[in-house]
This record gives sequence, C-alpha cells and structure tokens, in this order.
Amino acid sequence: MLLKIGRGMAPLNKSATINIVDWDLTSSIPSELTYTRNDAVATYRDSNGDLQQSSIDAARFDHDASGTALGLRFEGLRQNKCENYNINPTDSTGFTTTGDPAGVITVEDQSTALANANLDKICTNGDMYKFDNSAGVGTFTVRVNGQVGNTNAHCLRAFVKTSVTGYHGTFKLVGGSNTVAMSFSDTDIHELILENQTPTATSRTVEFNIPAGKTIYMILNQLEEGSFCSSPIVVQGAAATRQAEHLVNTALNTALWFDENQGAAIAKCRFDNTSGDARQYVFIASEGTGTTNVLGVRMNDGTAHMRAHVNSSGGGSNLDDVHKPLVGQRFPVGLTWKSGETTAIAGPCRFNTDTHGTDPASIDRLEIGTRPFNEAMFGHIENLKIYTGHRSVEQLGADMIEANDKMLIGGGQSNMNGYFRSQVGNDNLGEAALINELDVYWTTTRNWVANAARDGSFALKANDPMDDNWWYDDVATEFGPAMAYWEDVAKACQGKIQAFLWDQGESDSASTKTDYKAALLAIFNRMRTAVGTHPVVVVPIGRRSDSENTGYNNLREAQRELASENAWIHLAPEKIFQPLSDSVHLTDAGYAAQAPLVIRKMMDVLGETVTGGVDGPTITSAVRTGTSIAVTISHDGGTDFTPTTGIEGFKFFDDATEIAVTAAVRTNATTITLTLASTPTGVETLYYGYGTLFNEVTDPANVVRDNDFTHNLPLRTTKVVL
Repeated sequence: MLLKIGRGMAPLNKSATINIVDWDLTSSIPSELTYTRNDAVATYRDSNGDLQQSSIDAARFDHDASGTALGLRFEGLRQNKCENYNINPTDSTGFTTTGDPAGVITVEDQSTALANANLDKICTNGDMYKFDNSAGVGTFTVRVNGQVGNTNAHCLRAFVKTSVTGYHGTFKLVGGSNTVAMSFSDTDIHELILENQTPTATSRTVEFNIPAGKTIYMILNQLEEGSFCSSPIVVQGAAATRQAEHLVNTALNTALWFDENQGAAIAKCRFDNTSGDARQYVFIASEGTGTTNVLGVRMNDGTAHMRAHVNSSGGGSNLDDVHKPLVGQRFPVGLTWKSGETTAIAGPCRFNTDTHGTDPASIDRLEIGTRPFNEAMFGHIENLKIYTGHRSVEQLGADMIEANDKMLIGGGQSNMNGYFRSQVGNDNLGEAALINELDVYWTTTRNWVANAARDGSFALKANDPMDDNWWYDDVATEFGPAMAYWEDVAKACQGKIQAFLWDQGESDSASTKTDYKAALLAIFNRMRTAVGTHPVVVVPIGRRSDSENTGYNNLREAQRELASENAWIHLAPEKIFQPLSDSVHLTDAGYAAQAPLVIRKMMDVLGETVTGGVDGPTITSAVRTGTSIAVTISHDGGTDFTPTTGIEGFKFFDDATEIAVTAAVRTNATTITLTLASTPTGVETLYYGYGTLFNEVTDPANVVRDNDFTHNLPLRTTKVVL
C-alpha cells in the first residue's frame, strides 16, 4: 500500500503520526539547531536585568530590566558609526567641540549611577564622559567623531544623567530635523533615543548642545543606519559592526517532525519595532535560497502586518492583513499548510486562508529569526513549535492562547477593523489603546482583543450584492460567511472571551429598523450560543462627511432599542465627535481616543469599578414654547458641558417638513436652548444625531460633550417626539 503519493513513492509517511518539536528558546539552543553570530559587540540583559556583552557565537537569551525572560534575541546586521569608547572611557578623545571655550570634556567616576541603571556589568571601570559647561556663558557643543554616512534614515541613542534636575540642552543628529531635550526630574541615568532621522548632509554626526552653567554625563552612545534603534552596540575607539543572528537547521528533509506536504508551526515572539521598512522574518523553511520553495511567516514591509510567505516553482500565495504586532508585547504567529492551501494566524486569533497552485518542494533548511538574505526580525522568539500534520485554526489557537489570558472579541465591518488596521496609514493605535485600557482593569492577566470583523460585511444577506460577505439571512434563517469566520476566531480563543464588541451597520443603511434590529439580535444570540452568554457592547453608528443618508436613523434606533430591551446588550459612548480619516472611518488617533471609552463601558458592564461616567450625558426632555425649545440633559459623571454657543447636531421636523434650528446655546448646566426658524403646527420631532450628521455637524468640536474626568463624553444621539 502506498502511504504517500504526489511526489513519487516515499518510504515513510511522516504524517501518519503527528510529531511535534517544541523548542524553548529562553535559556538554551535545541540540539537540532545551530546558532552563529560572529562578533563580540552585541549586548543583552541577563536574568538580573544587567546589561551584558556577549561573546562570539554566544546566543543572547535576553531579559527586560526587571529580569523577566524575553527569549532569544534576533537582530539584523547593524553598525555603530561612532568612534569613541562608548564603554569604559579612559580619556576625552573621540569628540570634536565647538561653542563656548569654557566647556570641557573629562572622564569621571559614576559607579553608583551605573549600578543603579544595571549598566555596571558592561561599563566595568565605572566611568562616564562628563561634558562640563558649568563655567560657560554660551552653548557648549560636543560632536561624536564617526564615519561619514549617507542620507538614508539613521537613529541615535545615548545614556545620559545630570547632577541636578531640569533642562540641560539637546541631543540630536547634525543635519536632522528633530532633537531630544535632556530634561530630567531626577539625577538617574536615562536612555535617550531619536529614530528615523534623515538629514540633508552626509556627515552623520551625533551632537550634544549643553547650555551655559550645565553639565551632563554620557555613556553607551550609538549612531546606526536604519529607521529604528537596535540594542546597544559596543564601540571602543572605532566603528563596530554587530552581525545578524542565525539559528538554522540544515537537514530539515530528514527530520521526522517536518513534512513539507502538510504541517503547522507556531512562534511566540516580541517585536522591537514595527516601522514596516523591512521584511522581518520569524521563520522560513526553504530549499536553501529562501525564495523559490518556501513556507514561512514574516512582517510585511510597508504595512508591518504579519503575512504568510509561501511559494513554489509553479506559483505561490501571499497572505496579508492578518495582524500587526504591538511593540514589545508577547505576540503569537502561526502557519498551517496542506496541499494547495495555506493559513496564517496571528495575534491571536486573526487568520487568513489562501490557495496556491503548486506546493513547495525539496525543502531542507529552516531559518529562525531571519532568512538567507538576512531580512532579520528585530526582537525575541520565546518558543517555536512545529507539527508534521495540518492543524485547524482552533487547534493552533490552543497553543497560542495561555491559561492566564483574557479576551474580548470584535465583530462587525471596517469600523471595527480600523482599530487593528486604520484605513489611512495601516497603523493599530486603536488596538494598543484597547489593550492598554484593559490592562488598567485586568492587572494579573495577559489581555487581548481578538478581531473577527470583516470589511464591508452586511448584517443582512439581502443587502449584500456580492452574496459572500454577510452575517444573517432573514429569509432562510441561516448564517453566512462573516458569521462563520467570527465563529472560527472565537473557537480559537479557547474559552477566554469575556464579552463581545460590535461596530457595524453602514452597509445595511437601506434596511428597515425592524429588519436590521432582528438581524442584529439573531447574530448576537448566535454568538452567545457558540461561545457563551457574554454581554454585547455595540459602538453606535457614527457620522459621514460626504453625503446624507437618512437610513442611518433606522440603524441608530435599532441599536438603541436593542439596548433598552435586552439587559445583555449595551451601547458604548458615541463616536460622532471623533475625527474622520475619510468619509466614514476614524483617523488612527480617533480610534486610539475612542478605545478607552469603549473599554470603560465594557468594564462597567462586566462589573469592574470604573471612575467617572461611562455612557455620556443624555436628553431627558424637550419642551417647546413658541419658536424656543428647552432641551434638558442629564449628566453622567459630569456637571456641565461644552460648547456654550454654536452647538451642532440638532435637527427638527414639523410632520415631514424640516424647520431650521437657527441657534443652539447653553442656558445653564443642564439646559440647551434651541431657536427654530418658525413655529411648528404638526407632529414635532427633534433629533440629536440625524442621518449621517452630514449637514448637522460641520465641526466635531461643536458636538455637545460633558466635563467629566478627562474623557469629556459626548451627548447621546436620540429622537424625541414633542
């Protein structure tokens, strides 16, 4: 019986049993792998948090300043272009000075400060450079001698302290446009970093400008080509190059734990930077070149989102838009493959699946933390696990999620995706803000927000012209591809989900309120059936800046009614005051500003103690007298509101005829007075938040916001029949 077909007769079916290697990369190199880095200028922190210098070919099992293990450090080739002694200085050479002639450079003992900063194990003679302008009357300028560079992006670093607190000048790159102020509230050693500097001159030089009467101490300075800083590179009187790490298995085709036909791999890693200017490879299996027949995961240059790198001699597939890492955060990435299909997963548990025509073949080499072209990751890999058999997304999630994790899961369309990948710039400041706010309340767990939204998805199949991106079919009472994707992500989260977050609706603006409301209720009930009876927090429909669409009224009313009728459905604060990047999506800064408001509401729903308001002020009544309407608002933690005049967002109808609101002003802390252009005679309807707010809000600063805490929550949209 043939156990394996497709590439000739094979004597062994490695996938008959799923073999696994599970490599811990926090303290030793597995026997199956070979590590090299042929220099001794690389640095790392040991388990005490002390900065150490590694020897040639010595793996850097790195830790943070508190001694917490981060994993094996990987970095690409970088050069420190400075030409002084950035550790253990013995004299004042290596600098050029200008400016006040009273300024002097000496070397002085600062053993205590170096020890307090955990730098004494590398700066063993206890000395730092002293740039002394205490007797000067003008600025003393110190430039570090170094190599002449090019006009590519560079970055610089220095560790600086002062003897007294306060401003002590600037740290910059000659020809660069930015500076770092040397201004400290204590006399400890501080690490100063200035990245992505592109000066107009090729004489790349680090410069310190010290004002009259001031003195600074400096050590471990660095100037390197690249948009972001790598770890400190030791120089001792001449520029020094730190080589890239290589962790390799060169006999992958003989390993029982690897099968190029079907398999999976998961890495738990941390990225130092996500600038997107480099392809940072986490791992790649190939036939040796890293280009023709490959299976791997890397960061996409440009967007910095994780993607699968799959290719073969007959074609290939590249998966994008799975996730962007948060700098410094433990971040799992994975890949699972079988004939003609590859799935990338990250984050957890965002995933994308794609097909390819020809499977990779003749794979015999595994590179970890780089690929043969030295497109290295900058960061740490803590663990790598490889399976011989194909794994589902749910199975991969079981190894990505940990016992100490807590999660929220997002659903909806592009406005939810924008937290994870903003529509302009591809950044994820919103996701970072969501997690940072979770960390305020969930202090003993690793916290995530899983993204299971689908761009442009429709709650109702009837509104989906392509018939492939919908959540619910109210005719056939069945659920669609968007719901199936959400369930796959949710199952991969391994029971760690605490609540559901929903941001969607624009695609369904042609729906009736009844139909949209019923669709959302069906979707939310399905979620609770699939994962657990958790609460749902809905981000209310926002605004558009390109056109009016009265269908938004139905969406808003459906969302409000669902929250009033179901104790487990809640509304997050309004986002109508946040800035837009295009006609409908928030800017990246807007997502970052909205995120804490969403999480504060979520935490309140989950029973955490939240200080201040979580909903925002509401309209409790509206009384008309002639052409004047007194609108009473109830605060939620606040005591007053802004603005006092020029308030925007109100719209008034007399039956179906609009009567213009000619003025909207603050009367007192709980009253807004509206002036109508004429006296109504029919059924009177007042809106705060009508349609897309296209004509009602020309400047978001004129949206009513309370004075509560630091968040200044906006007035709830509503409809009042007088």
